Amino acid sequence: MRKIILFTLAVSLLGFSACKKIPEGNLSDIIRYEVLPMQIKMGRSEVSTAINPAGSSKPIEIKLLKIYEKESGKDVTDLFLKEYPLKIWTKLYDSKVDTTLALISAKQKDTTMTALSINKYSGAIESNPNTLLLPKGNYVFDLEIKNQVSSRVYPRIGEFSLVEAPFYEIPAVRSTSAMKVGAETTTKAIPSNASHIKVTRTN
Repeated sequence: MRKIILFTLAVSLLGFSACKKIPEGNLSDIIRYEVLPMQIKMGRSEVSTAINPAGSSKPIEIKLLKIYEKESGKDVTDLFLKEYPLKIWTKLYDSKVDTTLALISAKQKDTTMTALSINKYSGAIESNPNTLLLPKGNYVFDLEIKNQVSSRVYPRIGEFSLVEAPFYEIPAVRSTSAMKVGAETTTKAIPSNASHIKVTRTN
């Protein structure tokens, strides 16, 4: 009976310690990215997975400090801070309305921005087509993370790889045959892997 009581007390104490309130302004020792390295497809507009704040007091704000070549350790931050021209959308695209290049252009504007950046709230890597102008390879980076109470530098917390990728990928075609209009008995087989469709980037 005494052993049962002691065991129950021990479990209760462990439960109490596990539920201890996290101090206000806490920045965790184990803030991390769950996916390493993150793969960035060159020439694509993409957003990576967000950082895991691991119990840190929110809201947090994230700032990119340094980027290094993984293999050599060389600081290449300036290369990634360079800005390039880019068209961005100012309004939502509507395929039913925006049927000409002129109508599409009216919803875009010219700006300059880096090819790759860190979202200040989520820590996700945001990339755009100008990643084609960066050298492919493996990189690591340092972040500064802060909240309303404290600030802390996390060296080499993230890692990403810039990899070549097709400009556009077409999923497998669902239909496997086509009929000729006006002569529906005339059919033609369509490859289901979409290998018959070719996409060429002009600009």
